[in-house]
Amino acid sequence: MPNTYTLLETITVGAEVEEKLFSLARKGDADAYVILGYVLQRTVNDNGCWTLGGKNLRDNGYTFFTLNARRAAGHRLLIEALQESLIPKGMVVDHTCHNKAAYEQTCDGGSSCLHRACFNPAHMEIVTQSENIARGSNGFWNKKTCPKGHTREAEHIRYRIHNNRTVAYCWTCHKATMAKVKRNNRQKLKALGLKEKRYG
Repeated sequence: MPNTYTLLETITVGAEVEEKLFSLARKGDADAYVILGYVLQRTVNDNGCWTLGGKNLRDNGYTFFTLNARRAAGHRLLIEALQESLIPKGMVVDHTCHNKAAYEQTCDGGSSCLHRACFNPAHMEIVTQSENIARGSNGFWNKKTCPKGHTREAEHIRYRIHNNRTVAYCWTCHKATMAKVKRNNRQKLKALGLKEKRYG
């Protein structure tokens, strides 16, 4: 990292993120010192995403920082620096800026996703990997309707764990399917001369 931020006392910091990093750096946190340098070099696009580009943009689309000869995803390092602790095991940092675009179907995700480069902490949320996947471009979470045309309003959507991940599904379709299954079961029982077992 170029030695361009040696006089930290002379930097005018107004944003909350810069103030926190500045404070940590003054206390001797070397990583915060370097990360502050990246934050001060950021470019802010129309969506509010922070990017760097150039040698800090990897082939997978993510922005990377170099700390003590170690390269790691910039959005993760910034979040960890701000919360002064590592991201909990099993948790990941979700780009909420991508989720909005995925829902509007203006971004298909993958390595070509422009939101991957963002390291604005206001666009980040620490979630489980399963929830991160469920929020991805291909999940029902980001479809405007289910296959039957029900919209994504709260009354139509529920969540469940499937293969160790959270998935969204259409509750309206699910209820209709369960009602059909119950009707079929009643008809089968009736044909066999049996009574339906009731609970409660």
